[in-house]
Amino acid sequence: MEEKSMVVNRLPMKTWNRLNINHKNVTLTNIVKEGPSDTTVSGAFSYRVADSAFDQIETGMGPDMDRFVSENAPEAPAMYVVTPGTKENFVTVTIDYDKMPELPDGSYMNIYRFFVGAGSELSILLDIRGTKPVTGIVDVKILAQEHAKVTLVESKRLSDQVRYLGNTGTDFGAHADFELVHVAFSGKNVYEGATTRLTGEKSTARYDIGYVSSADGDIDQNYLIRFVGKETVGDIISNGVLCGTSRKAFRGTIDFIRGCVGAAGSEKEDVLLMDDTVVNLTSPLILCGEEDVEGEHGATLGRLAEDVLFYLEARGIAKEDAYKMVADGRMASVIRRIPQGALRSELLSLVSEEEISVEA
Repeated sequence: MEEKSMVVNRLPMKTWNRLNINHKNVTLTNIVKEGPSDTTVSGAFSYRVADSAFDQIETGMGPDMDRFVSENAPEAPAMYVVTPGTKENFVTVTIDYDKMPELPDGSYMNIYRFFVGAGSELSILLDIRGTKPVTGIVDVKILAQEHAKVTLVESKRLSDQVRYLGNTGTDFGAHADFELVHVAFSGKNVYEGATTRLTGEKSTARYDIGYVSSADGDIDQNYLIRFVGKETVGDIISNGVLCGTSRKAFRGTIDFIRGCVGAAGSEKEDVLLMDDTVVNLTSPLILCGEEDVEGEHGATLGRLAEDVLFYLEARGIAKEDAYKMVADGRMASVIRRIPQGALRSELLSLVSEEEISVEA
């Protein structure tokens, strides 16, 4: 058994290193099996082995993870090819780590490649769950041609026994649209990253991210949109709830490449700190190689404002219930972006049942 130490979720450009937020160090072993999954597909698809074009797609977790996936993939990744000009194409994948024996000295890996033809639409749902002490890796790459429309939803419902690594990379042509929804409930270690390259003019991307930490969980995120084409638009929106002694690092980058005239991008993070013992690290970053662009970023984090808490308590709402109400609202705002009605309803129900407590 060989252990592989790697650097993941590296910022495109280093910042003040005292916060220890420029990257994340992880260790994986080369014992890898294909993860247990149930897949349903409907629409105009064909299939073949993924070609070399996907090797050039940049991912959120970075080149170390890309090499690990390439060298340790259980089998050659298949590519879903969506017929140009078609609508109502759906791929639904359920990954349940409890359906297979524990793999304490290795990891389960699932690899997905999508080529989306011009003018077509594709909806992808990854429903990931598990309670056993395993490591799970999910690697997704999407290459979309002009006027394509893609929605990728990744829902994680994991116990504090699960270590999860989610890696996404996408490239979109002219007038194409991409929406990414990431929702995570708990998990011992949740490391994920996504990069979108808006290559074609007037292409768009929107990331909606929501998470609730476990009491002592470690969440590490890296989200990046590169604006290449003219008049491209991209937004990164993150809402999180941190509990107990959990730790979270968030890297949100909008990168304006020279030549992306008229591009506009924004990055916003909102974090509710349920306890004074949590650790929150945030690095919003704007890289600008083009003058004629609009970019903004910001972060709001902390406990409930005293005036808000006073207002709610004055109306008979206990402090703990007030925090729970606001935390539920943060998650619900992201979950409502999920187009799949059944999953959306299921997760909204889970929000109301999730045990989120606050120190008195």
